[in-house]
Amino acid sequence: METRIIHWWDPHHKQAYLNDLKRSIAAAKQVGAKSVTIHSNALGDGGVVVNPYDDLSDTVKLCSMYDVLLECVKIAEEEAVNLYLEALNITTDHVGNFLKNTQMAAEICALIASPRLKVLYDVYHMQLNEGSLCDTIRKYCGQFGHIHVADAPGRHEPGTGEIQYQAVIRCLEECGYCGYIGYELFPLHDTKTAVAAIMKHA
Repeated sequence: METRIIHWWDPHHKQAYLNDLKRSIAAAKQVGAKSVTIHSNALGDGGVVVNPYDDLSDTVKLCSMYDVLLECVKIAEEEAVNLYLEALNITTDHVGNFLKNTQMAAEICALIASPRLKVLYDVYHMQLNEGSLCDTIRKYCGQFGHIHVADAPGRHEPGTGEIQYQAVIRCLEECGYCGYIGYELFPLHDTKTAVAAIMKHA
């Protein structure tokens, strides 16, 4: 189980964000969750980015992200909870989201170098944003802590879109990924049919 929290880029909001992270971790632990998923922007109804912070440069956003994540990791290590940093698509669901590619997420996790901070690699989001799924997995799999799955376009179960999920799963296995894969999708017809499709393409 995961708990999602908001993420402020404005450096003036750093302490407020850290306080919110502590509350989210406490809530996660209360229900037995071992991880908290973090995003680069606050998301409102329907996943809409609440504030893209267009008044801040990418330099300020990136430096702020690194600074805040350093403090987040200290909290996560003290609380023995994992943090999963997720990049989101900006083409369809989360226009204006700052963290939009695997490279940035993986490189910042590698720089911070804490076992409590890893990338949540969402195959659906990254197919929309960057494609080259298997090449990306081979390059950055060492930084992956969790995987999300849905087909694209549509965000339905595997087999309803353009992603060759058997190849993706095989690539993850070949790269040594042994974590969880979460199917975060909207069934095209019903849950039973979606589950059957998941088993077929796993």
